[in-house]
Amino acid sequence: MIERFNFYDIYGYLIPGVVMTMLLLIPYGITTSHWPDTKLASIAIVLVAAYVVGQFIQSMASGAVSSKVARDRNGNAGYPSVLMLNPSNKALAMPLRLRLVELVAARFKMTLDVSTEVLLDVEVHKEIARERNNAFFLCRPIANEASNYGEQFQGLYVLMRGLFVGLLLGCCYHVGWLLYFLRSADVKYDFQVILGISFVASLALALWRAFDTHNLYETIDYAALLVLGLLLMMGGEIVAEVAKPKPTSIYLLLAIAGALPIAAFRFYALYRYFANEFAKAIWTYFAVSEPASAKAGSQ
Repeated sequence: MIERFNFYDIYGYLIPGVVMTMLLLIPYGITTSHWPDTKLASIAIVLVAAYVVGQFIQSMASGAVSSKVARDRNGNAGYPSVLMLNPSNKALAMPLRLRLVELVAARFKMTLDVSTEVLLDVEVHKEIARERNNAFFLCRPIANEASNYGEQFQGLYVLMRGLFVGLLLGCCYHVGWLLYFLRSADVKYDFQVILGISFVASLALALWRAFDTHNLYETIDYAALLVLGLLLMMGGEIVAEVAKPKPTSIYLLLAIAGALPIAAFRFYALYRYFANEFAKAIWTYFAVSEPASAKAGSQ
C-alpha cells in the first residue's frame, strides 16, 4: 500500500519537509510581513523544495534517531520486534507467540525461540536476537498482505521521527534569530568563525558518510545533525541581521522557539509508540495467516 499510494513519500518526506520549510520562513515573515506568493506555481515550488528538505531530514534521522526503542530487563536498547518475543514482555500473549513459532517453522523452516529471555548484553543471546530479526523481515510481507495496519504504523513512526528532527532543527534556526537580539557587535567575528568551522565539519561528515566502509552511519548522522543544528543557528542570526527585525518581535520568536522542543519530544514519544505498534502489527497479522502447507493442501 505504501508503494501504491506513496504513503512513505507523504509521511516520511513531504510532511516533515513542509513543516521544516515553514519553520524557516516564519521568522522572516513575522518580522518583515513578506510571505511566499500563494500562486499555484509558487506553491508547487515550495512543495518540491519541501520534499527535498524532507529527504534530507530523513537521510540523517534514520541513522541518528535509533529504531531500538525497546529495552530488555538489563536496560539495553533493542528492536521492539526482537524484545517483544521475550517471555516477560506482555505485548504478545503466549498462545500468539507459540502460533508464530509454528508458522515460522512451517513457512521458512526456521526455529523461532520465544522461550528465552533475551538480554542483549549476553553474547549467546545475540544469535537468538538475530534469528528473531531475520524471521521478522521474512514475516513482514506476508503480514502486509493480510492487513495494511503494519504499513500504516510504519508510515506514522517515520512521520513522527521526521517531525521530531525537523522541529528541533527549526528551533535551532529560531534561536539564531534570538541571538541577533542578544549579541553585541564585538562578537560578530566569532560568529563568522563558528559558521566557517560548522560548514567545514558538515562537508567532512557528508564525505565520511558517503564513503564510510565501517558501518558508523549512526555516529556520523548524529554528529551531522548536531553540526547542522549549529549551522542553522548561525544562519538564523545572519538572516536576522539582514532582515533587521523589530525588537518587539523577540517575544513571538521566543515563544515559538520555546514551544518547538516541547512539541518535538512529544512527537518523539509518538515515534516510540508507533515503532512498537508497527512490530506488534506485523507479528500479529502474520500469526493469523495460513501456513504454506495449509495453502498448498487447499489448492
